Amino acid sequence: MLRRNVLLAVGRLTVQKGFDILVEAFARAAPRIPEWDLKIYGDGPLRSTIEQRIAANGMKARISLHGVIADIASIYRSADAFVHTARYEGYPNVIAEALASGLPVIAIDSPGAVRDLLGGGRYGVLVEGENPDMLAETLVSVLNDREALGSFSRQAPGAVTENDLCHVAETWLSLFHDLISKRCATNV
Repeated sequence: MLRRNVLLAVGRLTVQKGFDILVEAFARAAPRIPEWDLKIYGDGPLRSTIEQRIAANGMKARISLHGVIADIASIYRSADAFVHTARYEGYPNVIAEALASGLPVIAIDSPGAVRDLLGGGRYGVLVEGENPDMLAETLVSVLNDREALGSFSRQAPGAVTENDLCHVAETWLSLFHDLISKRCATNV
């Protein structure tokens, strides 16, 4: 059996995370992206509602809920693309993790840092609003474009280099050095 492509989503199963939008969009896109499956990792109060929505859309064979997993890094490494449908999000760590793992990202352009993390579209595709039809069209367009997927995958880690431990440490050390230099210069 051939390996199927995995579109990954990660988050708490709540209204905020927009998995209702994602399930509807994926169901609409599914006939045009036949080699892709959607795997959702996370748990929460809307699990049964999302399961019902998956069943109602006839997507039990293509959309699966996997709950919480301790080694999420291995899940990122085994996926082929990442989707984020939160209605709002301060700083979406899941997008940073996906980018660090080299995953192409498709995300709803919601309030918060999504646009900044994706470099305004440089590191991933932004979808306007809570529109399942628009998200479905974007999924079809991006997931069927191997060149775009490869380009986003190669560029993705660059989006989070400023969060690299060495970069953060060097920034702090530079700040401390400057502060000490200024303080010592005024004491002379």
